[in-house]
Amino acid sequence: MRQRHWNKPKFRKSLLSRYVLIIAIAFLFIPVAVPAGFILSYSVNYFFFPNIKSSSR
Repeated sequence: MRQRHWNKPKFRKSLLSRYVLIIAIAFLFIPVAVPAGFILSYSVNYFFFPNIKSSSR
């Protein structure tokens, strides 16, 4: 007898849909990761090196 897969969605079988899913996750992750990296870098420099002032002179 033939097995039926009722719960499996068809879009997950497509290779194109997997690429679209990866790109969608990247578009959601990048706007969060880049500002978080800037804030983390600034806070590390602020807390670990508080006396060093950058000047253009």
